[in-house]
Amino acid sequence: MGKHLIQTDLAQLRASEQPKINPEAQIAFEAIVALHGTVEALQKEIQTLKGDKK
Repeated sequence: MGKHLIQTDLAQLRASEQPKINPEAQIAFEAIVALHGTVEALQKEIQTLKGDKK
C-alpha cells in the first residue's frame, strides 16, 4: 500500500509539473477539451432540432 501511495504521489507531482514545463501544450490541451465540449453540445442541439431526441 505504501508503494502505491508513493507512485500516486509521483504521478501527481509529474502532472502538476507538466504545465510549468510546457505551458503551450497545456493551453492547447485545454482548448481541445473546450472545443470537444462545444461540439458535443452542438450535436445534441442538432438532434433536438431534428426531432431525433434519444
